Order: sequence, then structure tokens, then C-alpha cells
Amino acid sequence: MDQKEYELSKVTSSFQMMNALIMSVSIIVASALLYLMNENSYITFFGIGTLVAGLVAEFSTIRYTLSYRDNLLGGNLTFGQSVSFGSRIFFLSGLILTFAAYLFFRFNPSFFFDLLNQLKDMANSAPNGKEVDELKQQIALMESQFVGMTPISLAFNLYVSYFTCGFFATIIHSLFTKRNVGGGQESEVNEEDESEDI
Repeated sequence: MDQKEYELSKVTSSFQMMNALIMSVSIIVASALLYLMNENSYITFFGIGTLVAGLVAEFSTIRYTLSYRDNLLGGNLTFGQSVSFGSRIFFLSGLILTFAAYLFFRFNPSFFFDLLNQLKDMANSAPNGKEVDELKQQIALMESQFVGMTPISLAFNLYVSYFTCGFFATIIHSLFTKRNVGGGQESEVNEEDESEDI
């Protein structure tokens, strides 16, 4: 690795860490506000919170990737570079969010069981039907999975889900963020040089 590549690597790492921190803080603040606004309805908080966190993470990563491409790489970005850059942001932000989730579960250990109890009440109050029966089965399955889980294991499971979804989302948006603006220009220059030599 030459000096230019080393400097670019350092700048890229700093850019990724800064963006991961900003994205994580944004998600934490949005989640905290949603929790305070829906403290009596964990179903609303969990549903909207998951949606908001996903949208913030994905759109932030796309914006950071485009900024990285245009400001640091001169407008050129391969598919592999885009996937690597976005995945690292999800990896770093996931670590921060995992720590925040651990603190939340540490001081609110009954959150998921309260959520399941609210889901049970909703299922029991709904008219009987196939969809309600399937919901009750899913609730029972989730309840069996949460039994015995510690705040660390809960936070780790959220991290795995967050990074996995982020990785596949990065692969998809990398199909659109990759760009090579120099290929055509280089071929034109080579053609001009060949014509001059003739």
C-alpha cells in the first residue's frame, strides 16, 4: 500500500466512524422520543421504532456512500467499495446501538414480556379466526424464545438482525451508488493518442 492509498484508508475509516456515530445517535434519540410518546403502548413503540430505525439507517448510509464517492473518490465507486463502505457503517453503528440496547434491557428487563402481554391482550380481544390463531402461535413461540435470555443476549440478537438487514440493504443500494465516470474519458484519450501516433 503506497502513501496515497494509506492516507485514503485513514480518511475513509475516520469518515465511516463519524457517520456511524451520527447515525447511531440519531436512531437512539428518535427511539427515545418514540418510547416516551408511547410508554403505555409497547406495540406502537416497537413497530414504529423498528421502522424509523431502519429508514434512518438505510437513507443515512446511502447519503454517506454518495458523499464518500463524490468527495473522496472523485465520483468513482465500484460495487465492492460501496458494499464494503456501507457494511462497515452498519457494523460500527450496530456496536453503538447494541450497547444502548443493552443498557435499555438492563434497566427495563421486562420490556419484551410486557410487549408480549400487550400482544396477547390484543389477540384475545380480536374475533376468532385463522389469522388470530396464527398470531397466538407466534406469540407463544416468541415467549418461549425470550425465556431465560439476558440483556446481553437480547442486545446481541438485535445486533445480528440489524447488521444482517443492513448488509443486504447495502448490497441492493450499491447497485445504484456504484459509478465509473473515468472509463469513457480514458478510452477517448487512448483513441486520441492512437490517432496522433498514426
